[in-house]
Amino acid sequence: MDSKQLFIEHLAGELQAMEVGRVPMNALRYRVHAKMLRKALLGAATPSLLERQGGAHPQVVHALSNRFFEETGHLLQPNATGHKARSLLERTLASCRQARQK
Repeated sequence: MDSKQLFIEHLAGELQAMEVGRVPMNALRYRVHAKMLRKALLGAATPSLLERQGGAHPQVVHALSNRFFEETGHLLQPNATGHKARSLLERTLASCRQARQK
């Protein structure tokens, strides 16, 4: 692991520790660590971040899925509920457009 990956791993571990209660939650510290993690992930290669022994860190996966959504507008792993909600929204919008044109 290079130093950037170790830094990302450290930040993700700190965030996870606060979320599960291993260390006391500190809102300012949490926000600072989360912002530092987002910035550290900007230049990092996604595949190398996901190839951690024992699986990718949950905080890293969450940050990468947020980044993917911000860049593409799509969920990283869409599920059946998401597809149903989208199709319902599209049908509702279509019926609103038709009613508006009349």
